Amino acid sequence: LDTSLHVFRLPSGLPILFADTIGFISNLPTQLLASFQATLNHVANADLLLHVEDVSNPDYLTQRNVVMKTLSALKIRNELLKSVIRVGNKIDKLCRLPPHESNTYFVSCADGRGFVELLAAIDKVFIFFLH
Repeated sequence: LDTSLHVFRLPSGLPILFADTIGFISNLPTQLLASFQATLNHVANADLLLHVEDVSNPDYLTQRNVVMKTLSALKIRNELLKSVIRVGNKIDKLCRLPPHESNTYFVSCADGRGFVELLAAIDKVFIFFLH
């Protein structure tokens, strides 16, 4: 249940730190709660949350609801919850994209599609924070 940290430079040149956490699961066994605490600490202290979803999974909307309910239950700052950027991954496995939603970017880690737009959106958020 480790969190990995990655330094990354946005298109503007601004360096940021990505904390890649494990996914949230429903009905987390109590023996895993302590291990999950590191993930929760990173989430609670973040400036921006990216929720990466496997949009090729037919159940991704249910999984999204689990994540959002978990974040709400953790009393994550409301402004942070409202600014979550959803990243729909694995579009290379789809015949067509899901319906567009605000603050959602569709990408493929397999072929790189969508990352220019996603990084520009992240950059825009942090440039706004700095001004």
